[in-house]
Formats: sequence, C-alpha cells, structure tokens
Amino acid sequence: MRCAMKKLLSFVIVILMIFVLSGCAENDEYLERRCEDLREEISVLEDEKTALENEIADAKVENGTAKYIITFRIKQTHFTLDIGEHLKDSMNEITIEIPVDKEYYDSLSVGDTINDEFRMGSLIMHGSFGSWKVTVDNKEIR
Repeated sequence: MRCAMKKLLSFVIVILMIFVLSGCAENDEYLERRCEDLREEISVLEDEKTALENEIADAKVENGTAKYIITFRIKQTHFTLDIGEHLKDSMNEITIEIPVDKEYYDSLSVGDTINDEFRMGSLIMHGSFGSWKVTVDNKEIR
C-alpha cells in the first residue's frame, strides 16, 4: 500500500511540474513577442523623431533662424612610452560646442582634423614632446 501511495504521489508531482513549466514557457514566449513588438515600436518612433528634427532644421534654414553648431574634440598627445601619460591625455580630452557661420559649417565634416601641430614651446621650456589634436566631433543645426 505504501509503495502504491509513493508512486501515486510521485506521479502527481511530475504532472504538477509539467503544468508549471509549460505555463512558464508560454509566458516566456509572450514576453519575448512583447519585447520584440516594443523594439519595433521604438525603432519607428526614433525614425519619426529624426524626420521631425530634420523638418524643423530645414524650416529654420529656410527662415534664416538656424544656428550652426560644431562640436570640437580637443586632446593632448605626448610622444612617450609612459602609459600613465597616455591615460592622463585620454582622461583630459574635452569637447566644446561652438556656434559658427554657415560657410564654415559647410566646409567641415565630422572627423576632420582642425589642428595636429607639434608643441614647440613645451619642448623648449619643459622638454615635453607632444601636440594638441583638435577634430570635428559632431555637427548640428539648431
């Protein structure tokens, strides 16, 4: 009698586990589908946002109220084998947004190097071998 009870109890436990696990699988599938739907919706909304921003920028250009902003990235580089000096240079990198006129805005592209000259004064005064690197990081019309 005890053996039959144990078998029955084991059978009931196995059946319950199957129901519980199958319920989780359906819920996981629902959540995956919902996440994918939300990702698609986010993508559509981001595209709409970009289109609206472009329309606004175009309207400002037509009205003559556009502001042309260029973001410059400024970084000092040293010619050395000292890793600490290279880390310091990377950590001291800055970006600056500057309003410019349309002609200058149109003449530059993202990634252009504005200045990458050797710093002669630092070499003469401190024995430091390095340069400033100024590049165009971003362009936008506001």
